[in-house]
Amino acid sequence: MTRRSFLQKILVAGSTVLVAGWVLAKTVVPRRFLWAKPLSKYPGRLKPIANITSQSKWSG
Repeated sequence: MTRRSFLQKILVAGSTVLVAGWVLAKTVVPRRFLWAKPLSKYPGRLKPIANITSQSKWSG
């Protein structure tokens, strides 16, 4: 392989990587964050937090 063909292959590979990166960057759509609508009332009863240092009856 001559120096010229080697440099051509390197340039082709580099340009391919750049073009592929540019195409992927253009096709990826930035997504917006959607905030959940807060509930007007909590559906259920509220219970105070229990002691987390003691073992519960359902823990393994």
